[in-house]
Amino acid sequence: MPGAVARTSTFALTNSTLRYALELAGKGVKRAAEENPHLAEGVNTFDGKLTYRAVAEAIVGTIEPLTPTAPSSGDRTRPACRSDQWRLFHPGGLLLGDLAHRYVLIGGVAFRGGPPCHLRLTLRLEVLGLDGRRLPLPGNPSTTTVEGDLPEDRQVTRPNVNAFRPTPLNWSWGWQEWCNRDVPEGRMRVSAETGATITVPGPPSPSTPGEPDTGCRDRGRPSTVAPFP
Repeated sequence: MPGAVARTSTFALTNSTLRYALELAGKGVKRAAEENPHLAEGVNTFDGKLTYRAVAEAIVGTIEPLTPTAPSSGDRTRPACRSDQWRLFHPGGLLLGDLAHRYVLIGGVAFRGGPPCHLRLTLRLEVLGLDGRRLPLPGNPSTTTVEGDLPEDRQVTRPNVNAFRPTPLNWSWGWQEWCNRDVPEGRMRVSAETGATITVPGPPSPSTPGEPDTGCRDRGRPSTVAPFP
């Protein structure tokens, strides 16, 4: 806060942050972070563990997520979800980490309708070149498993609702060192054993005309793909 305008800057800061303070005070850190992804991004430590990857990598090289990454079983007594009850969902946007050297692909499951059900998916990510061929990257293709209940663990996809909330059915991968000079621009295709597929454009090549400079540079490290975190 600028000391030259201490009173004005205090009002500005309070107006911007008070709602988050009230949410933390009313719900506690864990529930507030689970329900508000913006708060979750600001949690560096929780329950004696580092939960923010950049801090963990810089200090001790280890990380434990705020919410479990292992599949949550949900209610397995429910009938299995039919393939017409759900679809894979990507919220859009470009999410970068590790000083822009890691592209993070996140997504979840949207609920189409029908009775409550249980869903377990093994998902497969392939990073493809613009010609449709799989890029020769370590970890490509990569698989992960998610499990949860619908409609409770769905992502909200209504118009003008863009909050991406943490649920057991979320999936994410990291493409590390995506901007290496010998790595072509690519697309990321996620598919389920049911046949459901979603294809998302990868990060733009640093040499693409008109694209902003992300700051990613070839650091001489291998380009890899793996579930994240």
